[in-house]
Amino acid sequence: MIEGFWFPAGSAKKIVAALSVSEGRFKVIVKHDEYMEGQFDELIVSSRVGNIPRKIQLPDQSVFETTDNEAVDRLLQLSSAIVKRRGWAHILETRWSWIGVSLLAVLLFVFAGFRWGLPWASVSVAESIPEPIVQQLSQGSLSLLDDIMFKPSEISESEQKKIAQRIQNRLAHLDGSNFPIHFRKMGLPNAIALPSGDIVLTDRLVNIASDEELLSVVLHEISHVKQKHGLQQLVRSSVLSFAIALVVGDSSGVEELLVGLPVFLMQSQYSRSHESEADEYALEQMMAMDVDPIHFARIMEKMEGATQQAGAQGNEDHNESDTSVTRQKKLTDYISTHPVSAERIRKAETLSDTFNRRRVLSN
Repeated sequence: MIEGFWFPAGSAKKIVAALSVSEGRFKVIVKHDEYMEGQFDELIVSSRVGNIPRKIQLPDQSVFETTDNEAVDRLLQLSSAIVKRRGWAHILETRWSWIGVSLLAVLLFVFAGFRWGLPWASVSVAESIPEPIVQQLSQGSLSLLDDIMFKPSEISESEQKKIAQRIQNRLAHLDGSNFPIHFRKMGLPNAIALPSGDIVLTDRLVNIASDEELLSVVLHEISHVKQKHGLQQLVRSSVLSFAIALVVGDSSGVEELLVGLPVFLMQSQYSRSHESEADEYALEQMMAMDVDPIHFARIMEKMEGATQQAGAQGNEDHNESDTSVTRQKKLTDYISTHPVSAERIRKAETLSDTFNRRRVLSN
C-alpha cells in the first residue's frame, strides 16, 4: 500500500488516496472508497529523478502522485507484470563520484565553449551579418555617440575636406574599398572605425598627428573593419551578457549593454590578438606605401601621453556628481583602455630600422 494523492483528469484538485498492487493488478482507493482497479501494466510510472514525487498515470488519464519513491522502486522491482530500473539521472544524483565527474565535465564544457567555441561562433556570425544590418548598426551607433559623447568638430569644413582627401589619396590602392572620413570633437585623441567602414577622427587626434601619423592610425582601424573585429567583439559581449542574465535571472545589465554597444564598436575593447593583427596590417601597408613605420610608434606615444594626462585630470574631478557627466566619464574610461604598449611601439621601431636600412641599401 502506497500513500499519496489522486488528481482527477485535467484537474489540479488534490485528494488523499492510496495505491495497492497485488498479483499483477492495481487498486486505487480515494477517501476510503475504491476508485479504480485494473492490470498493473496499464499504469504509466514516471522515472525517478532525485526525490521529486513520482507520478503514476491511470488508464482514465487521472494521476496518482506519491513522495514514497522507495516504495515505488520496490513495487517496480517485485512486480511480475513490469520491472523497471532506476534511471541514470537518479544514479548521477545519488552517487558523489558521479556528481564530481558530472560537475567536472560541465566545467570543461563551459571552459571549452568560451575558450574556443565562442570565438569561432563570433567569427561565423560576424561574417554572416547582412550588409544592410551592418550599415544600420553603424549609423545607429554613431548617432548615439553624437548624443552622449561627441560634439561637432571645431575643424573648419574646408580643412576637414583637405585632410580627408589627403588620406583617401593614400588609400586609393586598397582594392577600391570606401572608407568615409568623419570628424568629431572629444577630449581624447582617438580614431573610431565603424563596421560599415566609416572612420571617425577626433579633433584632438588631428591636432597632435602629422599626416603620416594620422595615416598609420587610419590603416590600423581599417584592419579592424576588414577583419570584422568590431562585430566579433559585439557578438561575444552580447552572448556573455545574455548568458549571465539567463543564469542569474537578472536583466538589469541589458541597459548597460545597449549603452555600451557603440563603445565596443569604437575598438576600445579588442583582444590582444585583434590588436596585433591590426598593427601588423598597418605596418605592412606603411612599408608597401614607402612610409616609415616610426610614425606609427610616434603617434602611439602621443596618444598614450594624452590618455594618461586625461586620466590624471579625471581623478582631480572625481567628486563630480552630475549624471550626464558621470556617464560620459564612464564611456571615456572604456575608450582609454585602448591598448598602447611599449611592446607595440618597439615593434614599429624595429620595422622602422629595417625600413631605413633597405632605403640606404637601395640608394
